[in-house]
Amino acid sequence: GNFDYFVRIIEDVGQKEVLAKTGSKTLFVTPDSIFDRFFQNNAWGLRSFEEMNMSQKRQLLFFSMIDNSYLIETLSNYYSNNILNEGQAMRRTTGLSVLDSVPYIDGTSLPKAEIWNPWRTKGMYLLKDNSTKPMVHLLQKYLDHVGISDGDFKIMTGADRNYNDAYIFQHKVIKRDIVCKNGYINVLDGV
Repeated sequence: GNFDYFVRIIEDVGQKEVLAKTGSKTLFVTPDSIFDRFFQNNAWGLRSFEEMNMSQKRQLLFFSMIDNSYLIETLSNYYSNNILNEGQAMRRTTGLSVLDSVPYIDGTSLPKAEIWNPWRTKGMYLLKDNSTKPMVHLLQKYLDHVGISDGDFKIMTGADRNYNDAYIFQHKVIKRDIVCKNGYINVLDGV
């Protein structure tokens, strides 16, 4: 199929059963052809799916999942004090947990203080902070609301856009609002 890598990620992190049932999710997926391009050049240095560790798989899945079902057109809306604020949001909390991205730190990268000496030769897994990492979405209603022009958008993302294009970070949504029994799936042009 066109989404074998993403399906394998879902299975490997144990979410197949969860996503097969009813619920309320918005998921942003990437086709295999885009993953193949990703494996040629990425910040993790991965050259194949098989090189991907569990932390990387969890980050890719949960950072692309929102715990509620949203049409693209409604992602920039939010409620505050029972008042609907349309086109005013540019980010959403994702399913990513701080525990999904606990990195291994090589001993040479640790601070110079003596307390770190026991880990200098073997390194360690180090939880850095508990900050949430929101998904940034650049949608027409929001861009109109805050006055971001196409030129501004190009400076921010490096991408040209057409009216009503939807972007998640710098990645264009190439197919949107695919209905499934537990929410919506959207297809991105990047990982």
